[in-house]
Amino acid sequence: MAYKRKERLARPLMLNEPSPEFLPGISLVELEQAPEAKPKLGEEQWWNDLSINEQMVLQVEGQGLAVALLVQGYSRLAIGAHLVKVQAILEPHSLFGRFLRLFRFTPRTAYRYIQRYNNASSHLPEAILRAAMARGIDMSGESAEMPLGKFTPAVKLLPPPADPSPDDANIWINKVIEVQKETRGGDLITAAAGPQLAQSIPQDPETLLKECYRFITTRYRKLPINGRSRSKWVHDLAGMLLAELGIGHAQTIKPIAIPDDFRAQRGRPRAEEVAA
Repeated sequence: MAYKRKERLARPLMLNEPSPEFLPGISLVELEQAPEAKPKLGEEQWWNDLSINEQMVLQVEGQGLAVALLVQGYSRLAIGAHLVKVQAILEPHSLFGRFLRLFRFTPRTAYRYIQRYNNASSHLPEAILRAAMARGIDMSGESAEMPLGKFTPAVKLLPPPADPSPDDANIWINKVIEVQKETRGGDLITAAAGPQLAQSIPQDPETLLKECYRFITTRYRKLPINGRSRSKWVHDLAGMLLAELGIGHAQTIKPIAIPDDFRAQRGRPRAEEVAA
């Protein structure tokens, strides 16, 4: 006698509130109608140098590009917004991890999306978020110290307006970008980020070297196991670093011994180390 699986009736899931904020509810039609999706090409000085046919093509392609950029920006934060809602329902049942596997998400990646969404939506008004995403500017971060990524110090120096118009949002973003460029790598960044962040950034060369070594070796291990591609990756990295640091002539680099404390320890510390 063949076994017949008993069908379970699915219970409708009632949500007390819609998905977080404005992001998941935005449709493609609404994005196409957004001010950020309508570039003002006709106001450019070179516009009248084009033929009518060229202008017509540029209008279509320009708006298509603007919508694509807006969709790309929205998708990053919308993923986090959806995950926030899913997390609230499934984590009490210890099912969030199983749900993530259906979408090829690791928990770490999912929590990063969630943190970026929470940070961006809690620190910036909707108009600024929309304008930033339409321009491909990522104003989101994964940590409490840098909730808006590399723009955090600049935003602390230049807080956003409460309810700006689309034009005012873009004006503010332009100012933030300028402040970010001026303060990049300077003392104003740590000053704007507050004493807690300033203290967390190491200054001594050995600690910085250790952090760089650990980061690079971690990324190296993620490369395909192929001697030729790994060797090229190392040479490309060294060459780009020389270019970035303004070293224009060839360098001879030899292997040196790696200090014991540079290697990240795995597992629990040994008994003698705990006792010490």
